[in-house]
Parts: sequence; C-alpha cells; structure tokens
Amino acid sequence: MIMESKFKKLKHKNRAHWGIFIILFITFNSLFSCNKFLDVSPKSQIKQDELFTSKQGYIDALTGVYTQMTHRSLYGENLTFGFMDALAQYYEASTYTDHYFYRSTLYDYQDDGVKTRIASIWQNMYNNIANDNNLLAHIDQGKSLLSDLDYKIIKGEALGLRAFMHFDLLRAFGPVYITGKEKSAIPYVTNLSRNVHKILPAKVVADSIIADLREAETLLSVYMQMDKITSPNEDPSDPLLSFRQNHFNYWAVKAVLARVYLYIGDKQKALEAAKEVIENGGFSFVQQADLTTAKTNKNRTFSMEQIFSLYDFDLSTPVDTYFKGAANNAIRLTMTSTVRDQIFEVSAGGSADYRYAYLWETDESTLYPSKLWQEDDNQDKYKYLLPLVTLPEMYYIAAECTPDIPSAVQYLNKVRENRGLEGLPVDLDELKLKEEIFKAYQKEFFLEGQLFFYYKRLDLTHIERSSTTGSEKVFVFPLPDNELQFGDQTNH
Repeated sequence: MIMESKFKKLKHKNRAHWGIFIILFITFNSLFSCNKFLDVSPKSQIKQDELFTSKQGYIDALTGVYTQMTHRSLYGENLTFGFMDALAQYYEASTYTDHYFYRSTLYDYQDDGVKTRIASIWQNMYNNIANDNNLLAHIDQGKSLLSDLDYKIIKGEALGLRAFMHFDLLRAFGPVYITGKEKSAIPYVTNLSRNVHKILPAKVVADSIIADLREAETLLSVYMQMDKITSPNEDPSDPLLSFRQNHFNYWAVKAVLARVYLYIGDKQKALEAAKEVIENGGFSFVQQADLTTAKTNKNRTFSMEQIFSLYDFDLSTPVDTYFKGAANNAIRLTMTSTVRDQIFEVSAGGSADYRYAYLWETDESTLYPSKLWQEDDNQDKYKYLLPLVTLPEMYYIAAECTPDIPSAVQYLNKVRENRGLEGLPVDLDELKLKEEIFKAYQKEFFLEGQLFFYYKRLDLTHIERSSTTGSEKVFVFPLPDNELQFGDQTNH
C-alpha cells in the first residue's frame, strides 16, 4: 500500500502491528461452521476489541484489508495477470496440455484444479470482506480516538473497498447483467453474523455496490483535493494521508462508479463519473522518456496513470515464476510474437505503440510481457505496484458512453496519442467505433484482468483466440461446492 522507501521504513516499523492483524484475521479462514463459506462471525471478540483501542489499531485493520487483497488467490495473481488473463486468451497456455492454466483456457470449470482456483477466489474475497466489515462494525465507536478527517478517510476507504470487492465477485459469479439482472448472483455481506447470507439478484447487488460507493464518495470528499495525483501536500509520516493512489481514494470511488454504471448499462452516469476523473483528478499520461531509460528505471506500470493500485511487496515471486525464463512451458505465461503483433496491429504502424515497444523483454530466448517485472535495483517508486483502476479506462468508458461519435473518437485518440500512435479519423461509423474500443481494451489491459469482464459485460459470443463460444457457461463462474451444499438458495 506504500510506494516510497521512506514509507517502507514506517511499514517495517509497524510490522509487529501488521502481524497481529494478519494472524487475527486469517482466523476467518476457519470460521465456516457447517462448511458455510459466508458464516463470518468473529472468532475472537476479545482480540478484536483490543485491536480497536487506538488510531493505530484502525490503521492496522485497514492496512490488513489491502494486504489480503494482494493474496495470490485474489489480485496478487488470479484476478489480474493469472487466471483472469488466461480466460481472456492472452497466453500460449492453451497450446500446452500440461500447462497450469490449460484447463482454464478451455473454460473447464468442472476440472478439479479450476474449481479449486474459483473456490479460492470466492472464499478469500468473502474472508476479506469480513475483515472489512469488522472494521466498519467498530469504526463509529472509534470516533473519540480519531480526528474527524481520519474517521472519514478510514470509513470511506473501507466502504469503497467493500463495494469494490463485491463488484468483482458480481462480475465473476453473477449472471450476464444485460440479459439477467434479475437472476441470482451473490450475497452482499454488510455485517458480521452467524446467519447465512442470502444470494441476491444481480440488480440488488449492483444497487448495494452503488450505495456503498456513494457513501464513500461523501466521506472521502473531505480529502478530494489532496487525493489529486498532482497534490504536493501528502504527509509521508501519516499512512492515511500519503501515497493516496495506493488507497481507495476519492478518485478511485468516482472511477469505480464509472465502471459499475457502465456494467449495468447506465451510460449517462458512467460518462459523468468518468469525465469528472478525467477533468478534475489531476492524472496524467506516461511519457516516452519514462520508458526509454535503463531497464531498471522503466516506469513499466505507468504509475502516474494509476487511480487505484495495490502495493504488493512480494510481487516478484509470481512475476518471476510466470514471466521470466526460469519457468518451463508448463508454467510460463507468454504470448507468441504473432499474437502480440496482431493485438498491437504492427502491420498498420502499431510498432510505435509504447506498450508494444517498451513492455516486452526477451529472457532465455523467450519473449515475455514485462509490465510487472521487478528489477532488484529498480527505483522504489516503480516497484510492487498492481494497477487495478487506471486513467485510460476512463477515456474508454467516455468513448463508449458519449452519444456523439466524433467526440467519442476524440476520447480514444487522447489515449492513442499518448501511446505513440496516430489518431483515428473522427468520422468512424458506430460499428467501427465499437471495434476500436475493443482493440483498445486488448492493448491496454494485458496483465490487469479486465478483458474477460469486457467480453462478459457485452455478452460477446466471439472470444479472440478461442474456439469456445461466449455464453453464460463461459462467463459465469460456478458457485463453490460448499456454497451450493450449505448455502441459502432462496433466490435460485
């Protein structure tokens, strides 16, 4: 959650506090009485009450939620560069029958390995939502320990994170929204209870997500100006008020609102939210000079474009496993040069694209996407970052939601021009505009886990580089076996 080395010292200083939190909250893994994944009542009320007796305890609790989001089962692999991008057919994994992700690329959700991976997403996300809810259950009683600013920031971030995590569960396990918003989706868990949480219709879940985001927006507006990336007034000595891109900050709330509104088909509100981030958030595009330096100083994740990213101190472990030459064909994740050239339209001048020119490396004669490479001597401010919400997505949302095609094309061209590409003609027809938005998603979001959700949101039958037809069988993850066996199926 922290970027600079000076803050890493603070992180290590507080490691004892963090350890207490992680040990306490990992106990939620054992809370599934009757084998029910969503029985998330506290394991030890005494320990939790001790945690929330100081400002530091509340900060530790919030930090723990962010830390658990980087778990390999969640955004530290499965929901970004691993499972989700294997489903999006970015990698060569489908050509090796013994590959770790081979059955995933076939959408074989009944395969034992794939089922385990899907269950781990469900279980660990709801575990972390329980952590978050535990913090929220105690936050109001902590007003006397917190300044008004601290209270609003902690509560706002926690509400925003609860919405963010539920939204990705909805996108993964819920129905295709545009054709099935009344169908059963997932529980929306807002409290710590031994009671079974009902599985709700997708629309009800979406409404709950928006409600949490709107409350978070109100709370975090107290720090709206400081949350601008251009703000010089961050306090590096205060973990709440520093490196705000690594917090679920005010602009992250607005950006995720844009994402959610687009997902449910409310293009007007999606456009309003996206434009607010574009026009007022202070975010800027990466410059070519940030990418042409020595390999160890490349700003590979385009940090100035990150509206919300996680700080994963152990990111090099999976990255080295999947994206460097020590891995063998059964584990490494790489595109063929042919697929890469197709995605980036090299035959039409796409080799000038910064993402094509600077985010690939050859290691032991194999071409790898190097967006997440962690160089040992890289500048600290460029390391350990997992982008989850970025500026280009706001432009793509605006392009998709703007009714005037020339204006929509201008949003696309803004990103293209900042990627070293020529602009598109503004007189595109509607079909061509949709095609260009899809191409933009393919180029921009590799290693970020967003492309598969794009296919699902639009209920597309054609999935690039797959012989499988897109359908609910592909787009909807099955609920884990324990959830089906012991869960409340009232809404099914």
